[in-house]
Amino acid sequence: MKLYSYQISSYLEEKKKMIEIVNRICADMDLNKKKILVFNLPSDSNLGDHAQTVCIMEYLEAKYGGYGVYSFPTFTTCTYEDIKNALNRLKWLVNKDDVIVFHSGYHINDLYCNQYFSMAPTVMVQMIIISFFKKNKIIFFPQTINMNENNLEKYSQVLNESENALLMCRDMVSYNIAKRHFNKIKLLIMPDIVTTWIGRYKMVQSEKIPKSAFVALRNPLQAESIISKDKYDILIKSLKKCGYEIFYGSTVIDETYDQINGLQERYVRDKIEEFSKYSLVITDLYHGTIFSVIACTPVLVLQSLDHKIKSGVEFFREHNDFDKRVMYADRFEDSIKILENLKDEDLVLEKIKHAYFWEKYEREELI
Repeated sequence: MKLYSYQISSYLEEKKKMIEIVNRICADMDLNKKKILVFNLPSDSNLGDHAQTVCIMEYLEAKYGGYGVYSFPTFTTCTYEDIKNALNRLKWLVNKDDVIVFHSGYHINDLYCNQYFSMAPTVMVQMIIISFFKKNKIIFFPQTINMNENNLEKYSQVLNESENALLMCRDMVSYNIAKRHFNKIKLLIMPDIVTTWIGRYKMVQSEKIPKSAFVALRNPLQAESIISKDKYDILIKSLKKCGYEIFYGSTVIDETYDQINGLQERYVRDKIEEFSKYSLVITDLYHGTIFSVIACTPVLVLQSLDHKIKSGVEFFREHNDFDKRVMYADRFEDSIKILENLKDEDLVLEKIKHAYFWEKYEREELI
C-alpha cells in the first residue's frame, strides 16, 4: 500500500497529538475516584457531533457527578499498534468499577469507510477498546447502526464478549439490527442525547426574520444525501414562489477542531441561536432537525439516504407538542406540497415547556 508524504505527515501529527492527550490524562487521573472514560469524541467541525459531547458531559455530571470523567477524541489515522499502546497505558489505571463510554453518533457503519477498510474507522477503534476493557461496564450513547451482515458478524463477535455492555440505539431500525446481532448485551431505544436540551434551553434570540427560510442541506455529493441538484433547484424555486427570503447554512462550520476544542458549548449555542432567527428551517440533517426544535423554529425535514433521520423523527411523533414543529414526508414531492400548504400562522410556535427527553434520560440508571 503506497502512502503519500501528506498522509505520513498527517499520521505523525495525529499520533503525536494522541500521545500528548493520553500523557495528560494519565497525569491528571484521580485514582481515588471511580472513573468514566469517554471515547470516540468528534475531532471534526460538525456542531451536531459537538452538541452530543456537550449534552453527554452535562448528563454524566448531573447523574454521576461522583465520578472523574476523562475524554478521548477519535484518532482514525493512527495505527492499531498506536492505539493499543495508548490503551495499555490506560489499562493499568482503570479499575473493575470504572466505566467505558462511547460517544453517540453514526459510528457503527460501513458508509464512512475508505479504500483500505470495509468498516468505518470509528467502529474499528471501538472494537479494539472493547477487547481491552471487556470486563468493565461499557455504555454506548445512542448509535445509528448501518453495516452489512458480514461486518455486523465481525463486530458482534467482539461486542458479545463484553461482560457488562449497554448499547443505546437512536432509532428502531438500529435497535432491531442490534437485537439480531448483539444478543448478549443490554439494549435500549433512546432519542439522540441532544434532544435533552428541548424544553430546557434558554433562548437569547427573541425576534425572527419575517417569512425567512434557512436552508441547511447536505452537499449533494455527501454520502448520506439523496437530494439531487435538480431537486435542490425545485426546492429553492418553491421557496421563492411562496415568498420566503432564503438564507443558507449548515451545522458544519469553517473553524477547525483545534479552534472549537474547549469552546464546544459556546459554538453550539451560537448555532442554535442562528437557527432561532428564521421563520422556517429546511434540512436533511438530523441535528439540524433537533437544533430547529430547540430553537422553536418549525422544520421541514427532507429524506436522506438511510434510515437515520426518518427513524429519528419518530421520537417527536410520540408527543403532540411536535406535530407542527417537525414536518416530514417520505417523498420529495410530498415535501414540496407541505411547503406550499404552509400558512403564516403555522410558522408561529409557542415555547416548549416540557423537557420530555431529559426526563426520559433521567429515568434510566445506566451505571
